[in-house]
Amino acid sequence: MKPVTRLLAAIMIALAMGNAAYAARAGKPMQLHLDNPIRTLNTATPGKTEIENAIIRAGMQRNWIITRNGDGTLNAHLAIRQHTLDVTIVLKDTTYDIVYKNSTNLQYAPNPDDPARPIIHPSYDKWVDNLIGDIRVQLAQL
Repeated sequence: MKPVTRLLAAIMIALAMGNAAYAARAGKPMQLHLDNPIRTLNTATPGKTEIENAIIRAGMQRNWIITRNGDGTLNAHLAIRQHTLDVTIVLKDTTYDIVYKNSTNLQYAPNPDDPARPIIHPSYDKWVDNLIGDIRVQLAQL
């Protein structure tokens, strides 16, 4: 085998092992994404429908599918590779909560040390933090 071919093979193996290690990272206590402020740059208070539409637009930027529920909450679904995540977005007067609902392949498990913060793959917090940032941008434009 030529030295260049061996080097490329070694790099490919290292990358494959690195991806497997990343995917298999241990879970950590879930962040609670509660009381996120609803802030706009406009002095007028937007209506609930305007806020919902801003959240739906924000989700679309990262392939979240967000639908309205009859009870005034929003469902948000994300599918990335073999992972799925479902959360509920609860709108309040000046804040909103993003509450875990269900997932696939995100290592969800009860946390015996803190039952309010279950164990989950670190990607959960990253994906929800990204959604919150995108929502913040959309709300600021109202």
